[in-house]
Amino acid sequence: MTDPSFTAGAALRPNRFTPEEWAARIQLAAAYRIVDYLGWGELIYNHISLRVPGAEPHFLINPFGLHYSEVRASNLVKVDVKGNIIGHSDWPINPAGFTFHGKIHEQVVDAHCVMHVHTTPTMAVCCLDDGLSYTNFYAAQLFGKVAYHEFEGITVHA
Repeated sequence: MTDPSFTAGAALRPNRFTPEEWAARIQLAAAYRIVDYLGWGELIYNHISLRVPGAEPHFLINPFGLHYSEVRASNLVKVDVKGNIIGHSDWPINPAGFTFHGKIHEQVVDAHCVMHVHTTPTMAVCCLDDGLSYTNFYAAQLFGKVAYHEFEGITVHA
């Protein structure tokens, strides 16, 4: 009989991570692999973050300089909403990525996972002078749920 509480990767969990944080790390690393597989990544410049289970306002984000295919549960960086790295990391974080994700995790406490990707269709819509046209069934589902801001270059101040 197998232990129903055993999960894949549990035996490999480093002692510095709680079982809950390790499970979150595995899920987030898998999300990076899926996004890479789908071709939604932009080298090292996009981000996916995940709130760490628990009372502290911490979240996990990819280490700056690694391609999505290189992100592992063990090398994700834990930060607080002020940008301080929590625990040890051999990698820095992307300041622009932190600015975007940190503010969302700080202000929207029920946002557990935040993704910033540049899919080809999204980039095509962004290049249109009038943005998304709500003239068909699929786009109409997003009416009132899409916001725009002028491109300001790389943002490092919220």
